[in-house]
Amino acid sequence: RDSVLIKNNCPSAAEVLPIVSGIAKVRYGKKEYSVNQAWGVTDVYNKIFSHKVVKGRFFNRGESEGSRKVAVIGEKAASELFSGFDPIGEKIKIAGRKFTVVGLFEKKGKMLAFEMDDLVVMPITVAMNIFDTKGIIEIDASAKDDKLVAQLIKEIDLVFSKRLSKDDYHITTQEGMMTILSSFQWSLLPGRSSSRARL
Repeated sequence: RDSVLIKNNCPSAAEVLPIVSGIAKVRYGKKEYSVNQAWGVTDVYNKIFSHKVVKGRFFNRGESEGSRKVAVIGEKAASELFSGFDPIGEKIKIAGRKFTVVGLFEKKGKMLAFEMDDLVVMPITVAMNIFDTKGIIEIDASAKDDKLVAQLIKEIDLVFSKRLSKDDYHITTQEGMMTILSSFQWSLLPGRSSSRARL
């Protein structure tokens, strides 16, 4: 709901990306690996995050909206499961559900507290089913221009203030983020929400 409100009511926003996150066991044949960052996202992920796919591709809008069981995996997950073999087109199981690997992310290392190589990404509609949740832990939105980031924060603040109290969300700015350009992030935490605009 909130991502739709941002998209429809914030003219400075270029793209809006809701994220669902969880921990999941990933299996390939007899090999099993616990991924600490299993994300459910939409097809606009690469328009907001500077996280390149070096093999295969990212999933498209039809796959995202159609709840297709496709996944893009990080370098560490690929190494643990495939031991150097090309994972593209292979079948894996995430939390017991069968997925097709369609893409492999570049080796990225850490971004803030996140180990981006230890990441598996799938369509958000599928992730909601796997993690049995309708809750979004985070919303990222890119500004149409770097100069519009401050305006975008004001627009999102206006959207939230109409339905939430000031104690329920918090907006801050951070500069010099290496992997996110002109982006706004809203992280929903237990009991409160936290928002960050990143340049």
